[in-house]
Amino acid sequence: MEMYKENSFFQAATNMKKLGAYYTDIEHCERIGMLFDFDTAEEICVLEPSVGDGSALMAVTGDRANIKRYAVEINSETYQTHLKDNENFISVLNEDFLRGVKISHGVFSFCFANPPYGEQRETEGSKRLELLFLERISYYLKSEAYLAYVIPYAVFSEEKFFRAVLSRYVICEYFRFDDKEYEKYHQVVVVLQKKRSGQSGYLRSDFEASYQKVLRFQEIPYLPKEPEEVAVRYEVHTSKDSDIEFFTSMKFKPEAAKESMDTSPLYDYFGASLFQKAYTGCDLNQPIVPVSKDIAYLLAVSGGGQGLAGDEVEGTLHLQRGVARKIDEDTVNYDYDNHAKSITSRSYTKIRLNIIQNDGRITQL
Repeated sequence: MEMYKENSFFQAATNMKKLGAYYTDIEHCERIGMLFDFDTAEEICVLEPSVGDGSALMAVTGDRANIKRYAVEINSETYQTHLKDNENFISVLNEDFLRGVKISHGVFSFCFANPPYGEQRETEGSKRLELLFLERISYYLKSEAYLAYVIPYAVFSEEKFFRAVLSRYVICEYFRFDDKEYEKYHQVVVVLQKKRSGQSGYLRSDFEASYQKVLRFQEIPYLPKEPEEVAVRYEVHTSKDSDIEFFTSMKFKPEAAKESMDTSPLYDYFGASLFQKAYTGCDLNQPIVPVSKDIAYLLAVSGGGQGLAGDEVEGTLHLQRGVARKIDEDTVNYDYDNHAKSITSRSYTKIRLNIIQNDGRITQL
């Protein structure tokens, strides 16, 4: 049985199932999409690590044919209702993004993310989920890929988080949501570009100047409402769907494995060897030496001779199937005064042969 320690992220996910998920305002998502140029590249692979019902990502990217959308959603009900057969996505995983997925590194050129808010508590301490998602996302982005990150202003302006951002990304711009929407979750959207390999880290002077600017909340501009208000549109680079070798769950899922196996060309070669047929009696060859009745009975019960047996011409044709069940028995032992003294437990296998004869009669041996 699979066991793992529950942390606050999973507790939050449970609460979301009970209370309903909270998604990014669609109008603001459309306005976030105006900040980027998705039309120059021939093909763009997009990642969303907590996609919800998918409407937010669709609002950001639009219904463009050159965009290949990949997503992860932890809520099973949301996944089944909105995402399982959603043709707008190449693949959606019903998993925990932080530790339940296997994704190729350095393959996506754009990511939109509104991660869960809060702390993940572990034995060694706690860490903000927004920071954990930020770090994990960076593994999967190409150099100079863009990340539109929707987070609470209190998190963005926290020094530890801000240093983590600067160590991995270039901060292009950031905007606050309209006042009415901001009152709900105090959200800002930060436009980040992943640094090139070998350019991680930052200068102290760069941090101090950037961080002091972020602390002046009243100077943070509102998210543009119209395209003509956008000063800079960030051109999203090409990323190829063919470069994504892995986008899968870390857990073994029998249903998904069977579906993949059924469509595999190898099934025609190995399928017959991997699985027991429903009835095997007709496939058995005649033994060199006739077996005794006891051995024939054991063969039938163990499945070696189950299926059609006998001869139709002789009137002995029948269907037989063996069943073996484990039996647990307890026997109470009494003393001379008829008082219970002990209990003896034993387990054994009880075998039975079910026979359906050609005329419909059923016999159990």
